[in-house]
Amino acid sequence: MQQGQNLFQRYPLWVFFVLAYVFQFAVTGFHLYLIAIPSPWRDYLHAFTPTFAALIVAAGIGGSAQIRKLLSGWTRWRVSWIWYLAAFSMTGFPLLIAIVNILLGNEPAGLAAGGVGFWVGAVIYNMISGPLGEETGWRGFALPRLQTRFNALTSSLILGVLWAFWHVPLYLEPGGGQQTGFPFYIFIPMTIALSVFFVWIYNNTGGSLLLTFLTHFFFNFSGAFVAGRLGLMPTSMLFMVAGPLLFVYIVVVVILAGPRHLSRKRVAIPAIK
Repeated sequence: MQQGQNLFQRYPLWVFFVLAYVFQFAVTGFHLYLIAIPSPWRDYLHAFTPTFAALIVAAGIGGSAQIRKLLSGWTRWRVSWIWYLAAFSMTGFPLLIAIVNILLGNEPAGLAAGGVGFWVGAVIYNMISGPLGEETGWRGFALPRLQTRFNALTSSLILGVLWAFWHVPLYLEPGGGQQTGFPFYIFIPMTIALSVFFVWIYNNTGGSLLLTFLTHFFFNFSGAFVAGRLGLMPTSMLFMVAGPLLFVYIVVVVILAGPRHLSRKRVAIPAIK
C-alpha cells in the first residue's frame, strides 16, 4: 500500500465488490437464519447493497466530496432524445412483439385485479427493488473505475459477470428467483448481455445514471408487466423471442459503436479519483 493511502483509496474496486457481495449475502442470511424480513423491505435491502457499498468506499476515498461526485450522475438528464428512446426500447421491442402476438389471435391473459393505487404501487416497487437501488453502485462507482483499466466492452463483461452472480442469494431464498423473474440459467447470460447495453447508454450520455436507471427500469417492466401482470404475452415468449432479439440488438450495438468505447466517438466520462 502506498504511503498515505488507506484501503479504500488503494483498492476501491476490490473493496466495493467484496462489500456489495457481503451485504447481499448478509441480507439473505439474516432473513433465513435470524429474523424473517418481510417483502418488500427485504427486496429493497437487497437492491441497495451496491449503493451502500459504493457510498462507504466513496466516503473512505474522499469523504463528502467523493460522495457528491458519485451521485452527480443522477443530475445528467440533458441528453439527446435518442438515448431516452434507446432506454425505452427495453420495453418497446417486447411490447411490439406482444402486440403482434395479440393481432395473430392470441388472447392476452388480462389485467390483474387492482385499482390505480395497486398499479402505482407496483410500478414504484419495480423502480426501487432494482434500478434505483443498484445503478449508483454498478454504473456510478464500479464502471468508471473499470474503464480506466480496460476497454468499454471488457469492462462491461467483467461488470456483467459480477452483477449477475451478485443475484445468487435471491435464488437461495424461498421462491428462489421470483424477484428476478427468470430461471438462473437464463438470467446469468442475459444480465451479462444487458451490462454491455447499459455501458453503451452510460458512455454515450456522459455518465448519466438517470439514463441507465431508466434502461434498467424499462427492461424490468417488460418481465414484470408486459409478460407479467398485464399478461400481454406468455413469459415463455419473452424468453424465446425477445431474449434472442436482445442479443442480436446488443451485437449490432458493439459492431457499430466499437468495443473500445462502445461509442462512435471518444467519450468523456466524469473524472474519478
